[in-house]
Amino acid sequence: MSSRDSGFAGGGVGKAPTGSSVPVPERPSTASRNAFGAPAPMAKPPLGVPLFGGGGPPPGTAMKGSGGGPPGTAYKRLGTASGRPDTGQQGSGAVASSMSSVQIQNRPITNHGISGIKLASTSVGRQVLDKTYFLNELRQKRMEVAAEITKMKTEMEALDRRQAQFNSLEKRSTDLTKEVKLLQEALADYNTVLDKVGSQTPVYLIQQENSSLRERNDQQRHRVNDILTERLALEQKTKQAETKIADIQQGLDSRLSGMPPSQRTQYLELSSETQLLQAESRRLEEQVDELDRQLYTSEGELARNPIKQRSLQLQEQIRALTARKYEQQQEEERGKRSPEELRDEAMAKLKRDNQEVDAIAAQIKELQDHIKRGEERLKRQNGGTMGGGSGGVGGLGGGGG
Repeated sequence: MSSRDSGFAGGGVGKAPTGSSVPVPERPSTASRNAFGAPAPMAKPPLGVPLFGGGGPPPGTAMKGSGGGPPGTAYKRLGTASGRPDTGQQGSGAVASSMSSVQIQNRPITNHGISGIKLASTSVGRQVLDKTYFLNELRQKRMEVAAEITKMKTEMEALDRRQAQFNSLEKRSTDLTKEVKLLQEALADYNTVLDKVGSQTPVYLIQQENSSLRERNDQQRHRVNDILTERLALEQKTKQAETKIADIQQGLDSRLSGMPPSQRTQYLELSSETQLLQAESRRLEEQVDELDRQLYTSEGELARNPIKQRSLQLQEQIRALTARKYEQQQEEERGKRSPEELRDEAMAKLKRDNQEVDAIAAQIKELQDHIKRGEERLKRQNGGTMGGGSGGVGGLGGGGG
């Protein structure tokens, strides 16, 4: 057995020595990095020099794994810049004694520094809304619109089918209604026949009634035909009148376009004024109609109420007495005036009467002259007719001679 084996055998699995024989390699500083920013490679120890230095014995089994596996990570480099030791360094006295010589305050810190564990981002949505995102959104919306259009087309086709079914059912309903009406008429005829037979009505009376009904139906049919013909004639006249109005309006528009601007403006103003006057006339006519209805209603109430009739009679008597009083006052005022004033008034009245008489006489004279001219014209026409007739007779006589 060699000395190394005897050392392991004698030591066994025991406590690690107080002094650590494993030197901790120092972290290379930033200045020791190469030109590309990577740390410079560590220099290899010379041949024959042990890796752990001191020429001491190899590390004990305490630095191995609990399962007797490979050595732990106590001899490796320390952790990252956070200063947390590796997992293999926890719970080992030898490792703790080896880390007692490490000065953390002299340890260089990179730009990351000593920081805690950064959690992952909790954002769920998309961080960058690029062109692809919007194209996908547009495709999705287009698909939704296409699906909605397809749905609407399906609904429209269903509605069209329902409309066609409804039209066919409506036509069928109209035909059935006509058929039911004909059957009801036939049933009414049969009921009439049964009533006549049940009441033992003579046949000639039934025939007379049938003839009278047929004659009445023929008269009503002729009347309906006349009304229909009259309606068609009125519609034709209405169309002709509308066509004539359209032609007149077209002529007015053409004449209006040929007018000077001043006359066109005046025409438009007069047209608007005419429309306003027509609207006012319609409004006044409506008011007159309303007053007529109120008057008719009031007359009806007055005819039904004797008290109002008596009140109306008294009002008429009051108006008559008031007019008589006014006439008497005028006569009294004329009686109070002087004879000169009365004479002047009589002369003025006589003058007015003379003027009216002269005007009437002039009109009579003008009418007489007009009548005379008409009589003379009539005489000349009669004379020419008689002369032509006598000439014709003379010609016939001369021919005979």
